[in-house]
Amino acid sequence: MAQHEYLHLFIEESFEHLQNVQQHLLALEQEEEVMLHIEEIFRSAHTLKGMAATMEYKTITELTHTMENVLDGLRKEELSLQPAMIDVLFQAADALEEMVRDIERGEENDRDVSTIVLQLEQMTKHPTSSMESAAVASMEIDYFPFERTVIEQAVTTGLNVYEITVTFEASAVLKAVRAFMVVQKLDEYGEMVKSIPSAEDIENDQFDQSITLVYVTDTAAGALQNEVERISEIEHVSIQPVQLGKTQQKEARSSQKEKKQEEKVELTKTVRINTDRMELLMNLFEEFVIERGQLEQVAHTIDHPDLTSSVDRIKRTSSQLQEVILSMRMMTVERVFNRFPSMIRKLSKELGKDVVIDISGQDTELDRSIIDEIGDPLVHLLRNAIDHGIETPDVRKQVDKPEKGRVTLEAYHRGNHVYIDISDDGAGINRERVMKKAIENNLISESDAASRSDFDLFQLLFAPGFSTAKEVTDVSGRGVGLDVVKQTFEQLGGKIIIQSEEGKGSTFSIQLPLTLSIMDVLLIQCEEEIYGIPTSQLIETAIAPHEDKVVMQGQVMLQYRGQIIPVIELKEAFQVPVRPTAAEEVHFEDTFTSYLIVKHDKKAAAIAVDQFIGQQDVVIKPLGKRLSTVRGISGATILGNGTIAFIIDAAQLLEERGR
Repeated sequence: MAQHEYLHLFIEESFEHLQNVQQHLLALEQEEEVMLHIEEIFRSAHTLKGMAATMEYKTITELTHTMENVLDGLRKEELSLQPAMIDVLFQAADALEEMVRDIERGEENDRDVSTIVLQLEQMTKHPTSSMESAAVASMEIDYFPFERTVIEQAVTTGLNVYEITVTFEASAVLKAVRAFMVVQKLDEYGEMVKSIPSAEDIENDQFDQSITLVYVTDTAAGALQNEVERISEIEHVSIQPVQLGKTQQKEARSSQKEKKQEEKVELTKTVRINTDRMELLMNLFEEFVIERGQLEQVAHTIDHPDLTSSVDRIKRTSSQLQEVILSMRMMTVERVFNRFPSMIRKLSKELGKDVVIDISGQDTELDRSIIDEIGDPLVHLLRNAIDHGIETPDVRKQVDKPEKGRVTLEAYHRGNHVYIDISDDGAGINRERVMKKAIENNLISESDAASRSDFDLFQLLFAPGFSTAKEVTDVSGRGVGLDVVKQTFEQLGGKIIIQSEEGKGSTFSIQLPLTLSIMDVLLIQCEEEIYGIPTSQLIETAIAPHEDKVVMQGQVMLQYRGQIIPVIELKEAFQVPVRPTAAEEVHFEDTFTSYLIVKHDKKAAAIAVDQFIGQQDVVIKPLGKRLSTVRGISGATILGNGTIAFIIDAAQLLEERGR
């Protein structure tokens, strides 16, 4: 395997070009602006071939070179675009992506792509006939403004303007003489506006088997064709009225190409930064935030106006620096979303279903550390939507649905979170089947099942080993996956819920934080220990007298805004050591209790703490392997005075209570 100092750059740019290939292949199937998409695919394949050759990746070079030959034939209209051709180009793109991923993992990339190469080579051996090429060429003539004016004036005065394509026999000798005879004959009936190739090239015999002549005449097409066909060694004569609309289409394509080139010029203003350097910069800034907190503590203790003023300026500057660094870490979800259309196309064909995906919100930004983790869980959810959700065309037809199923993938901002919704218009979730499986797995009792709402019941699908599939397939049905999906999103500080209506479809809604590194938390005290809870997890804080607490079926409950919600004692949940208290001491918490009101999966709870300290931006550090198993704790932070504070995960606390 080739070793090169620019390996990381090759991998990154290769993925970008392959995404571009996949995107334009999908657009090519829609049969809109076909030539524009072919040009884009050709450009990416050509660039990738050059990079691979430089890096000495022979298999990638060979495959991209063969793709390039097919695409070049399409560009020159020597080949006709067929659905089977698009399928093979997709296979080639998938194989290239697999080989680049092998390189990224440090593995051998010499995969067997001989079958794909052979299929592509066979396609180049079946060009369109010269007659078809000539016909296409005659419809794609690019006229100069003067020529267009002449044609428009001729049409206005009632004259005929024809594009006359003459194809000579392959065995013809002295083609230039035969072409001169054609021009001389047509000059008897009208005036020539344009010739392809030029008159000089025709005279010098510099053309292949056909020529195209544009004539203004008052003679009918049939009469002209009869006259030209009398000349010997002519295989075919095609006469078509001039259609300036084709020229306008080419101009539109040229305009779009120019626009894309302008966009590319803008892209060249960016600078690629190694991710390791970005992580180092973030780590250094996190240390700076910790030192800033300690400096604030010192300034508060000394209480000198000059020191306080300097610390305030440092705080403002560091806040701006924090925004800049975090924005540098932000990436659009387009990086993840772009891989899905090709996957869904391939999977729907395997399952015999007709599925289209609608994607929106690709420009929504998330922290890179989150972007790197959400790809596989989203793949699993999309595969489930196609396998379990979308019905086959014949079933959809029976229930008066369009035969083409639809999956929607949408990302959007709301507050300090990013939401990703995956919806389908399939069969939805069968409540009875879920209920039966949940009882079999001892997740709920029969009496509890009947009283549960659809929303609560459907969340059981995230339980380990839970599957309602009637049979195991290569796609799903083994009862693994959704529990891991939920766990992944929760480890990222997010959550996922299911909503479904039988017969109409399902929606999986994912909530994610914008970033994992620096977070706004509310610091609270419990005995001698300090904890922090992300403000994004809080509904509000509350202080209530002990009289508002009631005990129901052995569970302490709180009367809160007309509702009765359970109380979670933080001291008990984390087994916090109780500090010794003198008999005569009277504290505020002896008569009142401070609560953090939180909510998860539509279930609210009040977390009882001793007191609130205040709101602060903190750097979240991951826990070690030993502490990562502690339920209800998602990380830790170092405060300004050097104290370590654990970060509370309210969702896990509520789940622990429900077990």
